[in-house]
Amino acid sequence: MHKMFFAGGSFTYPDLIHSPPRRYRELYRTESQEQARISDYTIAQEPLRGTDNFGWRVTSTIEGRDTVSDITVLTWSDLVKSSMDRGVLWTYLSLIKTAWIYISSAASRDVMKLRKGPVIAALYPVGFLIAQLGFAILCAAVLSSVLWPVHSVLGIVSWGIIWSILALFQKYDGKIFAHYLMQDYAHTAAMGVPMILNYLPVWTPLGTTSNRR
Repeated sequence: MHKMFFAGGSFTYPDLIHSPPRRYRELYRTESQEQARISDYTIAQEPLRGTDNFGWRVTSTIEGRDTVSDITVLTWSDLVKSSMDRGVLWTYLSLIKTAWIYISSAASRDVMKLRKGPVIAALYPVGFLIAQLGFAILCAAVLSSVLWPVHSVLGIVSWGIIWSILALFQKYDGKIFAHYLMQDYAHTAAMGVPMILNYLPVWTPLGTTSNRR
């Protein structure tokens, strides 16, 4: 009796979430092992060799059939990643510019007519960035009120903590994605209208994103 053998390949598009490619590999590993346990088959994976792209090879035996699949992660464009290296000021300038494009083109009015999910997705980075700025200003005001009686110069200099706090928020943006999504919206808005609405991300119940076409 001969075993049947199947081979194939697939590509994974991470979309807007900028997690490292290794996260997708580990997520695949843990979830595939659990699925194999439930469905009673064997599965294993190893690094994908012979290519410059990040990926892995999956081998499995399902109902007596051996399969081999090569999975390659096609990471999202580096446009947003490179723009984030420009710093905090660039993000907030992008926020102002993007807000103006939305308002002047009446796209903001069309966004508000959408379901709750897309509206929250559109306002999410804006709300978080404004909240971060407000928190930084509040901290600076408190620190200044404490140091001003000691010396007026210290009270003035203490306002510089605003920049440090905002930079700290950007450093740990991997948990919030406010800066990242703002840069993505700015890049999309620069394409013009109605491109904005065509590329507006919609948050799904699973926490991933898809594009409204």
